[in-house]
Amino acid sequence: MSAEEYSDKVKSLKSKSKKSSRIYYRHLRSVLILALITVIIVSSYYIYTNIKAEDQVRLEQTKESSIITVNNLFEAYPSDHRRLSFIAKIQNSQSISEVNEVVDEATDYIQVKEYKDSSIGQIIAMYGSYYDYSSRAPELVRKIQSANSIDEIDEYFSTIDIKSEITTVLNSYVDYQLSSGDEYYYVKTKTTRIFINRDNLKKYVESLNLGSLDGFSVTSVKGMDKVTLMLNSDQCGKLPEIGEFIKIYSKNDTNFLTYAIVDNSYMALSNLEYSETKRVSSVVEDDGNEDTLESSSSVSYTLDNVPGILHATVAGKLDYGSVSNKFSSYGQKLNEIEEKTQIFDDNVNYVLIVSIPSEQIPMLISKNSEELVIVRTLGGLDEV
Repeated sequence: MSAEEYSDKVKSLKSKSKKSSRIYYRHLRSVLILALITVIIVSSYYIYTNIKAEDQVRLEQTKESSIITVNNLFEAYPSDHRRLSFIAKIQNSQSISEVNEVVDEATDYIQVKEYKDSSIGQIIAMYGSYYDYSSRAPELVRKIQSANSIDEIDEYFSTIDIKSEITTVLNSYVDYQLSSGDEYYYVKTKTTRIFINRDNLKKYVESLNLGSLDGFSVTSVKGMDKVTLMLNSDQCGKLPEIGEFIKIYSKNDTNFLTYAIVDNSYMALSNLEYSETKRVSSVVEDDGNEDTLESSSSVSYTLDNVPGILHATVAGKLDYGSVSNKFSSYGQKLNEIEEKTQIFDDNVNYVLIVSIPSEQIPMLISKNSEELVIVRTLGGLDEV
C-alpha cells in the first residue's frame, strides 16, 4: 500500500468517525429533550391533578356547608319540598359559583316566603274575628300565597281597604244584633268591655279605629232588673242623675261588681236645721248727745219631719207650688253649692233606684250597702 493510499484511508476513517460522533450527539440531544418534555408533562399533570383534587375538596366542603345553610334557612319550614330541591341542586353543582347561586336562590325564596307569612298574618290580625265574614280577605291571601316576589306581595296588599270592608261587615253584624230589640248590650274587644244602650251602639262602633276592632263582639243584655240602694254621699259623691250610667265596685276588695243605670235618685232627709246670728247697731240722740247701741240676734230654725211636709203638701195642707219651688232639685242645688264652696256634707244619704242586668242581682244583693262604691262613667258608656 502506497503512502498516498494509506493517507487517504486514514482520512476516510477520520471522516466516518466524525460523522458517527455527530449522529450520536444529535441522537443523545433528542433523547434528552424528549426526556425533559416527558418530565415537564408528567410534572404538569401531577400539579394539575393536585389542583383538581384540591378544587374538588373545596367544592365538596362548600357543598356541605351550603347544605347546612339551606337546612337552617328552612328550619321554620321543614316540610317544604323546595328544601330537598335546593339540596339536590347543590349536590349536582360542578363549581363553587354554582353552589353559591343555589344558596342565593334559596335565601331569596325564604325571604319571600317569610314576607308572605308576615303579610298574611297581618291581614288575619287586622280582620280578627271578621276574617271568616270577608269575601275579599281569603282571596287576597290566596294571591299572596302564589306571589313570586316581595314587590308582587306589596302590590296585592295595597289593593284592599281593610277598614272600609271591616266597617261594612261590622255594620251588618251590629244591625243583626240590634234586630233582637234589646235596649242594652255588652261590647267587647280584646282590651275593653263596654256596657251601652242601643242608641249609642252604632256611634260607638263608628268611632273605633282598626286596631280596636280585634276581638270585637256584641252581646245583648236579655234582662234588666231594678234594685234600690241606700248609700252615704261619701260613697258616690254627687247625687247621680236620672239616666246616668254608673259602675258599682266593692270598697273592701276593689272588685268590679256590676254596671247600672240610674232610674231615680233621692236625698234621704228627715230634718233640716239652720241657724244664724245677726248684729244690729243704731245711733240714738238725747239732748244733743249721740249714743251707739249695738245688739245681736240669733236666728235658728229646724224643719222637723221633712217627709211630713211633702205629705202635707200632697194632702193640700201646704201650697204645692211654694213647696215645690223651695225644694225643687234640692240635691243638685246642694251639689252645686258644695262644688263652689268646696264644703262637702258627708252626712247626707242617697236613695238610688238602679237597673242592672238580671244575672248580677244575686251577687249585688249579697253585699252590704256600706261596701259599695259608685263610679261615674263618661259619655254614657260603662267601660270595664
